[in-house]
Amino acid sequence: VRQLAKHVGIPHAIVEKPPSAGLWKGQTDEGEMGLSYDDIDRTLFLMLERRFSKEETVSWGIDKEKVDRILHMMETSQHKRDPLPRPKGRLP
Repeated sequence: VRQLAKHVGIPHAIVEKPPSAGLWKGQTDEGEMGLSYDDIDRTLFLMLERRFSKEETVSWGIDKEKVDRILHMMETSQHKRDPLPRPKGRLP
């Protein structure tokens, strides 16, 4: 996203501003997660797009603890990506 923003001319201050929920001064998403978006993006790309195993992903220089944390976050948030159940039958 940042590369695209730079390409289309979004001001540098906006592109480089750390993502934050803005709940308190100095809070950042990366600080809350304990992971950088670069590590998350690289891990997800290798594991989901390239179908690398955890071991292969670690061999590309991503810390094992970070990979484990990202996998845990994926597992515990799966319900957010699942489609909502549909009611059976017809609605009146």
